[in-house]
Amino acid sequence: MAPSHDNVPATFTPVFEAQRDHAADRDQTTRVDLFQMLIDRNNQEATA
Repeated sequence: MAPSHDNVPATFTPVFEAQRDHAADRDQTTRVDLFQMLIDRNNQEATA
């Protein structure tokens, strides 16, 4: 079963980090914030 948008496995974190960095390189601050939020959420759930 595929993960829902609010239950993404921690294995996606490197993908989110790459997307965040790509957006940062292009001054896409809204996308940077979005991917950072997803990274933070994944990190919180991984430690819970």
